[in-house]
Amino acid sequence: MDTDSRFCMAFWGLIKGNVEKFLEQLHHRLALHIIGLINMGGLDDALFEKSMSTFSKNHHEYAFVQRGDRSVQAHINDVFMSLQHEQYRWEDDIPSEEELIISDLRHNDTLRKRRQDKDYLLPHQELFRNWLDSYGNVHQQNIKHAINKYQHKIHQLWGFPFDIDVDALNLDELVGEDELATTQEPSTSNNVIPFKPR
Repeated sequence: MDTDSRFCMAFWGLIKGNVEKFLEQLHHRLALHIIGLINMGGLDDALFEKSMSTFSKNHHEYAFVQRGDRSVQAHINDVFMSLQHEQYRWEDDIPSEEELIISDLRHNDTLRKRRQDKDYLLPHQELFRNWLDSYGNVHQQNIKHAINKYQHKIHQLWGFPFDIDVDALNLDELVGEDELATTQEPSTSNNVIPFKPR
């Protein structure tokens, strides 16, 4: 879960201590969400490569540290509780990548509240606003328009079955393994990751 936007992604079958595999899955899933934003937001496809490249340059090293943010942990617990009920939507006991992406979409289209805010927020809107501003260098007016368009299409999709062909997307060329260098420190207990550039 991103500490600022509360954007979350659920992973299944992770192997404890396999940092490289986790980072590979993290980049892959994040890239799928960014592709979705760019496509459904009506933005230029070239923005994907540009923003992912900027993201990789700003986050070429990772550190795993223990944190203790009660508000973020409460939201993680909420996601975990609802994830248990989503198992009934899965075809098998183990969810497919497509099912996990749909789960992410549902959780990030759920209103959340942070201590510093007067109003509730939608995690995908917050993350995408920060992403397009920080990594895509997109004008604020265009960001607002893209998020509104994305939000409209997401709400239309909830009435129809999803058909996402993750295998057809080749992200290896865009996010290479050499860009996933890691710095390993004590493992985290609450799965919190910030997505803002340093």
